[in-house]
Amino acid sequence: MTDSLIRVRLGEQDYDLPSTGINDESATADYGRTIHEIRLNEVEYVPLNEKGKQLLAELSPYESLGSVNLACAFMSVTGNIETVRQVVDSARGWLPKPLMETVSFICPLEVSVEDDDGYDLVEGDHNLLDYHEDEIRDALKDELPGGENMADFLKGGLEQKVASMEWDVTSVRGTLYGRISCELRAPLTDDEQAELIDWIRGQNSDGFGEIFEQHPVETGDGELCLHFWHGGDDYFVMPSEDFFQQLHEQDQGFGGMGGMA
Repeated sequence: MTDSLIRVRLGEQDYDLPSTGINDESATADYGRTIHEIRLNEVEYVPLNEKGKQLLAELSPYESLGSVNLACAFMSVTGNIETVRQVVDSARGWLPKPLMETVSFICPLEVSVEDDDGYDLVEGDHNLLDYHEDEIRDALKDELPGGENMADFLKGGLEQKVASMEWDVTSVRGTLYGRISCELRAPLTDDEQAELIDWIRGQNSDGFGEIFEQHPVETGDGELCLHFWHGGDDYFVMPSEDFFQQLHEQDQGFGGMGGMA
């Protein structure tokens, strides 16, 4: 007999997990979404026994109900939390993904090229970045092979809320900028956003960005070393909506892009 571990409420109906009935469309009609699109923290839930308590202590509140139901099924049978953790991690690759919010952050870029003697790196023409946007984007994708995810290095609340992170570039008015895109399982608080920006700045200066700048991008104009960070007072990492808002204000004569962090 399969033990019920967690009770969840959808609308007026309670479901004891693991459950096959919760997969019915009628179970999620009030939400207009499937169990793979509803997160645990969106519904009322209680543990029904010690296994349920242990499982809830391990699961992120941002897991989909589909993942929670699967975890309950394995926990009920095996009672081994490590096995359940591995199953849930693996299932993220084939279960339908829950709806996610995407946010992005913008930062300036710099480029270096070899000097005429081929010995030292010197500041390059910034136009080279825009000329070679496609080569730079391909190089960034190659920097993290095999589906590696920078979000795996986050800790605490950010680890639970940020599902994935991707370093990319974007052209704005003929100038290439860095763009760091994040898929969120849940919205960030203001403090969490500030923490994430600080973490991105660190990655740009001496983490992922430092590693990437040591691997020159091959182009028709030679090798380019791309920098997601510089030490000037005008350096910034900011949410893309703030970046474009400040560009708009600059167009309206309300100030420049300085002092942003």
